[in-house]
Amino acid sequence: MSCEAISITSISLHPSRLTPHLYPLTCLLAVICVLVLNACSTPQDHGVAITGPTMGSTFSVSIPVLPEQLSRDELEKQINDILADINQTMSTYLADSELSRINTSSSTDWIPISPRLYAVLSASQQISELSHGAFDITVGALVNLWGFGPPASKQKIPDANAIQELMQWTGYQHIELRASPAAIRKAYPQTYLDLSGIASGYAADCLAELLDSHAISNYLVDISGEIRARGRNTRNQIWRVGIEKPLVDRRDVQTIIALDNLGLTTAGDYRNYFVHKGKRYSHTIDPSTGWPVSHNLSAVTVIDKSAMIADALDTALMVMGPDRAFQFAEEHHIAALFILVDGDKFIQKTSSQFSPALLQ
Repeated sequence: MSCEAISITSISLHPSRLTPHLYPLTCLLAVICVLVLNACSTPQDHGVAITGPTMGSTFSVSIPVLPEQLSRDELEKQINDILADINQTMSTYLADSELSRINTSSSTDWIPISPRLYAVLSASQQISELSHGAFDITVGALVNLWGFGPPASKQKIPDANAIQELMQWTGYQHIELRASPAAIRKAYPQTYLDLSGIASGYAADCLAELLDSHAISNYLVDISGEIRARGRNTRNQIWRVGIEKPLVDRRDVQTIIALDNLGLTTAGDYRNYFVHKGKRYSHTIDPSTGWPVSHNLSAVTVIDKSAMIADALDTALMVMGPDRAFQFAEEHHIAALFILVDGDKFIQKTSSQFSPALLQ
């Protein structure tokens, strides 16, 4: 199971590709979802739940009924094998991962890469071009400099000269991909890649593809809040997903939507940040400045048929800021929900593609 089938050669953000498959729902579950994004459930729900750690976070796979020919243990092993392989391919925390070997390489020649890594790098570059660099995987060295990545370091405001030095090697234009045989070439040895803004979504797509291959038509996959849902839950209802309010001190649901055969991801600045002299600095770095984003857009949720694409798009929209992001979502028919902070209030705004998904 390589998940190469979900690689894309072009991204067409057309309404027919993004519009959610929605169904009328008459009953809402008044349950606060435990994770940033998760399926709402009650103790009375049954079915198969496979959970565990992955990629520095957690995953869960919920399936109402397994096919008779497939055991839970067998499926759990297949899931863990896929996640372990993705982590070994794309982690910046593992010194011997495929991505880490590229980051530490001093070569500016072609470096052979796996089909799995090529699929994610190719999608990343296309989103970078589409967003004019708002999403950029070469921002990794700056993320590390601010203390939000490996190696573990104190989160603090870096020296301005250090930021400018790293900006020389930052820019998606500094990497080149080759499809056959799959390879990558860096313009500068110092360019450092970070796939944390897309890898979890890709992993959710891979697990969804695995479940589809077993003819499982009802499931919900959640990897660190990046979701793929299909079919119905144990109550024969379309999966309900709670979108969390961007609160720092507690967890509450902002809104609930329904998902069927779609991916959903969220990017936000309210969990991973540090405060210096009363000002909050987000982990989301603007590739054009080298500094954390500074605006009142607190969280962005995106729906797409691919969780990988949604994962990259929510980061791009967070970097853009509220006005530019909303215009971009409308222009490219992206189903997006924006939560803005206005004093002690939250303002919810949705693109025209997202609005039908909201359950009032």
